[in-house]
Amino acid sequence: MRERNKKYDRKRNSYKLEPIVLKAARSGNLEEVKKSIDDGFYVDRPDAGGRTALLEAVSIGHDEMVEFLLSKEANPNTCSFDGWTNSAFGGGITPLHQACKSGFTSIAHKLLSEGARVMAENADDWMSTDFLKLYIKENEKIISEEKMKECKELLEILMKKQMDAGYFRVSDRPLPNSRKPTNNRVWWNDVRRKKEEEERRKRRFAVKENFPVKRQKMNGYNKGGMSGKLL
Repeated sequence: MRERNKKYDRKRNSYKLEPIVLKAARSGNLEEVKKSIDDGFYVDRPDAGGRTALLEAVSIGHDEMVEFLLSKEANPNTCSFDGWTNSAFGGGITPLHQACKSGFTSIAHKLLSEGARVMAENADDWMSTDFLKLYIKENEKIISEEKMKECKELLEILMKKQMDAGYFRVSDRPLPNSRKPTNNRVWWNDVRRKKEEEERRKRRFAVKENFPVKRQKMNGYNKGGMSGKLL
């Protein structure tokens, strides 16, 4: 199987050494995906951003491909390292998050039947219910009544599963802080890392301020150095 995987590892696209099966899944090429999986490609192998073929298939709403990948025991609870391009959301996106954000109710039901976790949170502490509520709010004037009914029924199912697990949220989760859109997925990781370093630096300075170093005083005036007389 390793030799077969090496064969497909040689074919890369521009997405940072991404296997070709993920490109096929993103473009909706079901035949290429089937060929790759049947030839021994690991169904849950992620790309540089942690996105798997299942997550890519869910993102384009390809029901048949999602059903095929799930039949090949694809993990419905994998999560990405980063968020969506040109989006304020951080990483930790699961296939169920993606389905709810895009309003793909039929795919969401398939994922739930295969054990998708309704309690999974992304980097912004958003759950599948939060993404579905956001979709309903943003598209209530666009989608049909039938589609709205399907979304509300799915929302009730998700909320019931969360309550059965002992979870209940009184208010909706606020939107993430507005950030500068970018096409570089790694950019957010760099920003987050720099922010953490700055917070650690502030904490170190706060400790020094709470425990200041005593200075030596000279008779009549302050002066640095070790020759002064300590008062």
